[in-house]
Amino acid sequence: METGRGPAGAFVNASTVVEDEVRELVRRRGIDPTNEPLAVRRLIDEVIAEYEERSLDGALPPLDDRAHVARGVYDSVAGFGPLQRLLEDPTIEEIWINGPGRVFIARRGRSELSGRPAATAPRPCCTDFTAG
Repeated sequence: METGRGPAGAFVNASTVVEDEVRELVRRRGIDPTNEPLAVRRLIDEVIAEYEERSLDGALPPLDDRAHVARGVYDSVAGFGPLQRLLEDPTIEEIWINGPGRVFIARRGRSELSGRPAATAPRPCCTDFTAG
């Protein structure tokens, strides 16, 4: 159950809390997710461990699948979010994005609806490396 009520009674999604905390730490520590993937992975593991400790008292919903959450957060912070797994799949020849919820792929010359969204809710960029 990765969704539950937080301390203020509002609904909380565990993956979103972890991702938000990772993004904030990436900004604060000046980590470049593209060039420092190991630092991002270590940070995700650190945030998940801290989250799991805080969830023990029932104030936050528990994580159902630590590895799944870690992968999703990594894909969102250092990759292309929900599209990352499609980009890594060697059997996929092409990807067409026809809208946030309509992503088509081609495998062996045949197109199909991927079942993955192109985007979830809009998220702020981790870091602006072009700013002086």
